[in-house]
Amino acid sequence: MTTLVIGAGIAGLAAAQDLTAAGHKVRILEARDRVGGRIHTDRDFAGVPVELGAEFVHTSVVPTWEILNQHRIKTHYINQQSDLWIRLPDGRLRTVGEEVCFSGVRALGWPEAQGEESVAAYLRRLGLDAHRAPYKMQEYVSDYGDPEQLSARAALEFMLDPTSEEGDYRPLPGYDRVVQALAEGLDVELGAVVDTVAWGGPGVTVILKDGRAYSADQAVITLPVGVLKAGKVRFLPELPEWKLSALRRLGVATVLKLVYRFEQPVLPEGVNGLYVCGGLPDEWWSSSKGQDYGGEVMTAFAAGAKARRLLELGQEGALEAGLATLRQALGRPGLTPSARTWSQWQDDPYALGAYSMAVTGATDARAILARPLEQKLFWAGEGTASNAWAGTVHGALQSGRRAAQEVLALRNPTLALPELARPAAKAL
Repeated sequence: MTTLVIGAGIAGLAAAQDLTAAGHKVRILEARDRVGGRIHTDRDFAGVPVELGAEFVHTSVVPTWEILNQHRIKTHYINQQSDLWIRLPDGRLRTVGEEVCFSGVRALGWPEAQGEESVAAYLRRLGLDAHRAPYKMQEYVSDYGDPEQLSARAALEFMLDPTSEEGDYRPLPGYDRVVQALAEGLDVELGAVVDTVAWGGPGVTVILKDGRAYSADQAVITLPVGVLKAGKVRFLPELPEWKLSALRRLGVATVLKLVYRFEQPVLPEGVNGLYVCGGLPDEWWSSSKGQDYGGEVMTAFAAGAKARRLLELGQEGALEAGLATLRQALGRPGLTPSARTWSQWQDDPYALGAYSMAVTGATDARAILARPLEQKLFWAGEGTASNAWAGTVHGALQSGRRAAQEVLALRNPTLALPELARPAAKAL
């Protein structure tokens, strides 16, 4: 059988690897001049790899570890309880573990969400708010922003998933090493911008912007939710209403990274990050800890309303605002970087946003988006992952493998589609 995979992000590469291993003829069509999608490692900014997109492996029990271990990719572990500082509104610096309101995710015995209430409404019902909640809920709100829009049901799926309880790991050689390992041996055509997916005949024909056309028995669509929502790729016939409705209901997160290179260390030994209550932005971490590097690369992260406020300032204005926040948080008014840059996906024509967002009324939208169409169009990407794993590399990876299993089941209708294993692993 022949399969076209649209998109060479982690989901497309995972689907292609599994299908190729099963004997399928697979071609990946990628619009960019590189593989990886929203994984993008910069090797020119500093003496260490700097991630302009995805940066962390979240916990040691996600499938990304299969690749890390197989290719002996070393990581740096961040313990969220002891390695992260919080700057409280009164100016005190505490670790996450010391500050009670940032811990105890399961100890609270979270009640179920009522209908499609928002995260903000849910927290108010519990007598909390986005700044007085366990750290994991604050992390979720920080990653997406806009608690008045976020689905509480989806947030609880994330918070109560076992993979949300541990710290994070940063691949030291760069996340692009994971991408390169997964892309090895695959047929990838770069610069292939898709215009039309025609699926009304016996198979699927994909027509590129330059007029070239490719046909196959089926296609795996891994386009970002932002691109699908914007209608940048035409489907003939049009996608059914139930699929379009799922797309309309899903949001796309506005996210901004500010990155600063310092010639001297900024954070004390053993401190990997900083959460600044009320800061603009509020979430900071070192992107160079664990490396043999004399200076320090600091990354700031903002999402939702805070990201939009910074974007309105323009690149230089946003970088100045972020630096002012860091100086105040550390009490170092003279702190000056030797270089600085930003990263945002909103204006990227092949992303149109950072990652999918389950707003109120969209708790089931990702699962609906993932459903195949007439055994011809299969769907993968972080926007088709579970609410607990959406917006992550491991969610995208798992979705690609799930889509490959669905395609393989066409040849063997009795093939069971069990939940893919979550291998335990230790950092190298």
